[in-house]
Amino acid sequence: MIKIFCNKEEYRYNSYNMVRSFYPEEEVETVLAEEQESALKVSFEGEDDGITILPQENRTALDRSLYKELSKRSGRELPWGILMG
Repeated sequence: MIKIFCNKEEYRYNSYNMVRSFYPEEEVETVLAEEQESALKVSFEGEDDGITILPQENRTALDRSLYKELSKRSGRELPWGILMG
């Protein structure tokens, strides 16, 4: 199980689809956490470390940061890059 905590509703769709693209076998859940300071936190069940993405100047920059961290963690790259949906 992978949980994605987003501080804005507008981040949920792309972050969910990007995580699902990197980890298609995993169950993924998004949670709106408006009170958190970071834009996104990705928590992997059974692991202490996750991914934290700080607020960015726009959603494209946020998507790039998330893609980079997921690619580094999984060792994979997606042929379509950050384009989701």
